[in-house]
Amino acid sequence: NSIDDIFIKNREKTVTRKINNKPGLPLKIIYAGNIGFGQGLELIVLPLAKHFKEKIIIQLVGDGSSVNFIKNGIIEKKLTNIELIPPVNRESLLDYYNKADVFLLQLNDIPAFKKVLPSKIFDYGSFDKPMLAGVKGEAKKFIAENLPNAFLFNPGDYKSVINELYKIMNCEQTPIDNSSFVERYSRKNIMDSMLHSIIATFYI
Repeated sequence: NSIDDIFIKNREKTVTRKINNKPGLPLKIIYAGNIGFGQGLELIVLPLAKHFKEKIIIQLVGDGSSVNFIKNGIIEKKLTNIELIPPVNRESLLDYYNKADVFLLQLNDIPAFKKVLPSKIFDYGSFDKPMLAGVKGEAKKFIAENLPNAFLFNPGDYKSVINELYKIMNCEQTPIDNSSFVERYSRKNIMDSMLHSIIATFYI
């Protein structure tokens, strides 16, 4: 896992440190990726959208087995603040990311996922924006150690994610600066380090 060059270049030409704080405008929350059982997004996005109503917009970019559950929930709860967007290419995805205020990540509470480190952490971490992350195990430990400004909640616990979102909305945040994370996990820097290690091993 690492940060691809396309995200590095995007970071260099955009300013992303401030979230939307204009009165009357909804906070834009984005998730991009698979929308299936492994994520369990329906467990949090539906109650989140219902609770905050016009104060937030949730954009879900992707596809998967849970999309119909979310569609049905939108109809049943008469929600107007969840947008389901089919998969897009990376250039279009970057546009969505640049316009978002908060990134959303969740892995369902499954034992096997406690050892998984989602690549989405590195994509989101290339921006200086808040991340709402519902993860356990290695992913939770990694985020806590490397992205201290992330807001962690228990997977599937909608009350927990609501509380964390209130923190983002209400607290006076110091500007988020993930530049050291980007420097450390840039794919180019990691590959250069590997190359130097290989050369040092075989040419001592």
